[in-house]
Amino acid sequence: MRSDYVIVGAGSAGCVLAARLSEGGEASVTLIEAGGSDRSPLIRIPIGLLWVMQGGRYDWGFATTPQAGLGGRALRYPRGKVLGGSSSINGMTAIRGQAEDFDGWAGIGCSGWDFRSVLPYFKKLEAFPRGDDQYHGAFGPIGLADVSYRPPLADAVIEACAEAGIPRNDDFNGARQEGAGYYQNNMRRGLRESASVGYLRPALGRPNLTVLTKTQVVRINMTGDRAQSVTIRQDGETKTIEAGTEIILAAGAIQSPHLLLLSGIGPEDELKRHGIPVVQKLDGVGRNFHDHIDVPVIAEVRKGTALHSQYTPLRTVRHALRYALLRTGPLAVVTSPVGVFTRSRPEIPTPDLQYHVALWGFLGHGAIKLKLDAVTAAVCPMRPTSRGTIGLASADPLAPPLIDPNYLASAEDRRTILDAIRVTRGILAQPAFKPFFEKELYPGPRSESDDDLMAFVRENADTVYHPVGSCAMGRADDPEAVVTPD
Repeated sequence: MRSDYVIVGAGSAGCVLAARLSEGGEASVTLIEAGGSDRSPLIRIPIGLLWVMQGGRYDWGFATTPQAGLGGRALRYPRGKVLGGSSSINGMTAIRGQAEDFDGWAGIGCSGWDFRSVLPYFKKLEAFPRGDDQYHGAFGPIGLADVSYRPPLADAVIEACAEAGIPRNDDFNGARQEGAGYYQNNMRRGLRESASVGYLRPALGRPNLTVLTKTQVVRINMTGDRAQSVTIRQDGETKTIEAGTEIILAAGAIQSPHLLLLSGIGPEDELKRHGIPVVQKLDGVGRNFHDHIDVPVIAEVRKGTALHSQYTPLRTVRHALRYALLRTGPLAVVTSPVGVFTRSRPEIPTPDLQYHVALWGFLGHGAIKLKLDAVTAAVCPMRPTSRGTIGLASADPLAPPLIDPNYLASAEDRRTILDAIRVTRGILAQPAFKPFFEKELYPGPRSESDDDLMAFVRENADTVYHPVGSCAMGRADDPEAVVTPD
């Protein structure tokens, strides 16, 4: 089999690339995905993410290596194994990142990645419900939605932030990100808008686009310094697909470096350790890996005010009917509708903390659900300085990769996460929240010292599923760069 463009991975990037490259009709495009169809109602209905992220047919089921910074715990590490990739199983929160971060990339040599340059592409992809303006587009393929279910408890959290000096923000993707408010979500008419829904499905009828599902790429084959073909496994058979123009590796921050290593591209010591011939020595592959980690601060609230009380049998039936008829109500809401962006310390130049505020109580991202009305303010430091690796467990392409985020290895990260807990407590102590507040459940009022709080962090912090950096972008003369800015 031969195709002009061969795209590995039908996730967020792969779906966009397949749609755009096949638009003209001249070039043949083959998109390869290890998972299957994304047409399950559990994927499209927002509350379904509580199931699709818990392992099973839509998730690779990865785990990290034991993390020294988390007391030796290994964390579940969901990644989408389905058309749309992780955009089909994520929390649907639509966040671009801070303009200053993009400008920082450009400042270290990644020209064309400053915020002013990337903003037109953000606008182009979205259908913003409030219309076209300086920061938003109204006619893109990915629908956005404002949160429709805004109970008094959620409003009280936002008002408490204002009382704590964190301004109200009705658009985190607008002129500034700092503040507290409701997230925008990748949804349209109450249904998830993944990259598959927005980009790939409208392109599926094109004769020049071939989509292979339940097909795993196990190797990129090189001829000299050129990637020539990929080896795939499909229905138990091994086949080769040649690329006439380009092979595009869009398998995400975990499997892109994993596949490069399996193909002999990466750090020489890592390849030799597994008996893989060195095709191209590239030290940055699998290095510089980092991820957001969050820690929950959980408060019990007045009975009847949070989501636990909304899911009695009778109310669940009502919510289901409301969602079926109007696409609104609790079933149309992502798990964390309220967001906050603020600073761990006053001297920090731009916000370095992000909150996902859920109107229910949970530990371990839902593994332990508290059977009472509660608010979980999960706070993550946004710019971790700890760096980890993506490595090989073996040369077997079907063996899962070694995922080591190396959480909280740096003293700076440990300080920031302790500051974050104290900032959270300051918010929940404000007058606007007092009519709802009953008591702090976790870490609990007895945990005051750095040692006590860090013990809680080691036992309960978890990933927020934001892996980056393992195939870093940089200047051509940067020894740690895997790709150049173009």
